[in-house]
Amino acid sequence: MVQELNPARYFHLRSLPLHGTMGLLLGGVVVLFSRISVSRFSWAKSMEDEFRTLLRDQPFWTIPLLALFSAVGEELFFRGALQEVVGVWWQAAIFGLVHFPFSRKMWAWPLFAMGMGVVFGWVTIGTGTLWCAVVAHGTINSLNMWMILRGTSCRKEQTSE
Repeated sequence: MVQELNPARYFHLRSLPLHGTMGLLLGGVVVLFSRISVSRFSWAKSMEDEFRTLLRDQPFWTIPLLALFSAVGEELFFRGALQEVVGVWWQAAIFGLVHFPFSRKMWAWPLFAMGMGVVFGWVTIGTGTLWCAVVAHGTINSLNMWMILRGTSCRKEQTSE
């Protein structure tokens, strides 16, 4: 007998304040890590430059829409539906493959996505809702896209001596 998939059961409104706050904190920590990585590692800087090239023609108002739709859609599919069928590790691997780079400069992106797929998967299991993962995912996407478009990072200023 096949169990009916019902990803909507992961959206309990009464848990939104707690799990939404947890998602904001998790997303903020990941964004801080990514900003520090850009300032310290050439692979992260190259990846940011590639994203800036891709995003530069996007109107600023599209950032929240892209972040919202990707967060809700990906979390519903990967953690809300696929994870129930294949488990945490396989959904994370597939999530990483979906984020396969279109440029060699972005080789780290699917690895990061796979890692976040594992984190979001366990957070979903631990909380019993998708709220934390959706809010974290949306926070990560919106803040990173906004900072990439603005050219903002924690880069050290280079001075000539």
